[in-house]
Amino acid sequence: MKILIADDDLTIRSILQAMTKEWGFQPCLADDGNAAWASLQQDDPPHILLLDWEMPGLDGLQLCQKIRQQVTDNPPYIILLTARNQAEDIAEGLESGANDFVSKPFKKVELQARLKVAQRVIRLQQERLRSLADAQLAASVFTHALEGIIITDQQGIIIDVNRAYSDISGYSREESIHRHARHFFFADNQQAWQSIYQAKKWRGDIHSTRKNGEEFYIQLTISAVYNDNDEITHYIGLLSDITESELQKQQLEYAANHDGLTKLANRVLLKDRLEQAMARVRRDAKPLAVVYLDLDGFKAVNDKFGHDQGDALLVALAEKLQNLVRETDTVARIGGDEFIVLLTGLNQPSDCEPTLQRLLQACASHITVDGIETKVSASLGVSFFTENDTLGPDELFKQADTAMYAAKNSGKNCIKFYHEQLS
Repeated sequence: MKILIADDDLTIRSILQAMTKEWGFQPCLADDGNAAWASLQQDDPPHILLLDWEMPGLDGLQLCQKIRQQVTDNPPYIILLTARNQAEDIAEGLESGANDFVSKPFKKVELQARLKVAQRVIRLQQERLRSLADAQLAASVFTHALEGIIITDQQGIIIDVNRAYSDISGYSREESIHRHARHFFFADNQQAWQSIYQAKKWRGDIHSTRKNGEEFYIQLTISAVYNDNDEITHYIGLLSDITESELQKQQLEYAANHDGLTKLANRVLLKDRLEQAMARVRRDAKPLAVVYLDLDGFKAVNDKFGHDQGDALLVALAEKLQNLVRETDTVARIGGDEFIVLLTGLNQPSDCEPTLQRLLQACASHITVDGIETKVSASLGVSFFTENDTLGPDELFKQADTAMYAAKNSGKNCIKFYHEQLS
């Protein structure tokens, strides 16, 4: 630690220089008050000052007053060196800004003890400044962070939130504090709360609702804060609004599993649902039916009226088919005018026949545009899967496709069920 020794007596300066160096200080020397003042204006000035009371130019008292006129968070520790020992002189020195004094002729042990006190004071002062700087930095981060920050007590009661949290959730600080975090996040997700209370941390994406009722998605990380006794004192939550990216992800997932024109399930989603349905058949012993539906005369629609009219027909037909089946069933478009309907949870295969007739009727329609009329219908091929079957999804599709071609070859606009003779 640097120490400034200001004394116009060369002998005293030399003695003090040798002693302070022996004690581990870095002595800086000045032979009068002006030189001492100049030394204090440099970068990284000394933090402990040994000032002779009586010096040419600025004396020690005047230098003390000048130093204390400067407003600083890290003031130096000043020890006056003086032959004066009257109470009035000592009081005057302390009032001028000195922290301590040493009477001349000084004793080495006394000076060393007073310098140790000065070191402790300076170190405590610097630790306080570092703590204050850390606190100010933390406060600045808390205030200006783009991520929402929520602080709760050990019971999960909110004690503070930052501005970003309010911007994301719509709830002000006043509306949030003194309420349990469960009110705002995954109130019905007991597994998440158990993880927080048992593992003392949790991270995941959650779906929630802003104050205005708007749904949104956030990435939330919750961690416990411990004291020196390893006891939890608080929980801190960091949250980022990922609504935009989550919606984009959902759109991509939807596009990957649905037909772009009709919004029906596509081949990928259909196969996934069929595999799940086949597993239920093995478990519940209730058969399912795969219905392969191909339009008759659709090419003529495109040729006569154009692809826009053909697309409109497909969209209208998709809506009709969707309305004819249960929510547990699936309607998928797998090609231009080809659809597959998955009928599940049948008590017996014949249970699906009324639905098949309604599907057949829904596809039969006449289209007239600018006085030109054309007719469309559908050929349906049906295959079944029961609990004892060993077929895979692709084989089941192939059987339904084979039955559909049998319907085409039988005059169209009819239903055919797969049997081995068709293969």
